[in-house]
Amino acid sequence: MFYQTERFFNLTSNKPCIHEAKCFIKMLVDDGLMYHLEDDAKDCLSDTAASEELINNIQNYVNKVVFHDDIDWGLHECPHGYALFYADVLQKRNEAYKRGFANG
Repeated sequence: MFYQTERFFNLTSNKPCIHEAKCFIKMLVDDGLMYHLEDDAKDCLSDTAASEELINNIQNYVNKVVFHDDIDWGLHECPHGYALFYADVLQKRNEAYKRGFANG
């Protein structure tokens, strides 16, 4: 199985950046790999098709960037708040497509 999150690690600067951190979380949600980021990625993702290398990359990025003190999550307050926000937006968009109200 291919996860778009795998591509992310070829493109990221691995420096604290809110835009990259948000993109990373979006990819985790889209790939079905979102987990409570304060937990260990190996514990949470070992039952998925994600490779050990991908899981290690996810954990390293979470540790180095997502929870970095320089990241300001604004209204979402934390990465989990942003993940919940994005998942809600994604669900509403998908429901709109089903009803035929979204352009596509």
